Amino acid sequence: YMNNQPQATAGIKHVSTDSVCKVEKSTFWANIICQHLIQVDCNSIADQAQFHGSIQLRKIAHVDVSQVESCAQHMARTAPPIAQADKDIFPEIQRQGSSLVRQDGREAKLVSGDITLYSSARRYELTFDAAFSQTVLIFPA
Repeated sequence: YMNNQPQATAGIKHVSTDSVCKVEKSTFWANIICQHLIQVDCNSIADQAQFHGSIQLRKIAHVDVSQVESCAQHMARTAPPIAQADKDIFPEIQRQGSSLVRQDGREAKLVSGDITLYSSARRYELTFDAAFSQTVLIFPA
């Protein structure tokens, strides 16, 4: 079936939906995001049969660096996970595709090369209308 353990190569972990059966990919992806990045609600916008996602993770000193690639989806950080988790700062660099980030009544449309900063201590939403790639840095607050 699959091995959901991250593949490690020279300090880099790689986790992907590639070996997951089609009907379970988006659920597996939501679990990957929650386990390796942050507790969020993740809903696929893409066709389930076409869904894909991968994360390459690396730790540099106290900073988690993740390269995220996936397809259309919506993520929301809500009150219950906020109360249970660490309060981290997230600089996010959009490498390919675009995204919409909403927090505290503000929103930013990111395209390739743009960067934004948000906090896991407050609610936020991320929307990706199509395939994307981004680098996410997680700094402990």
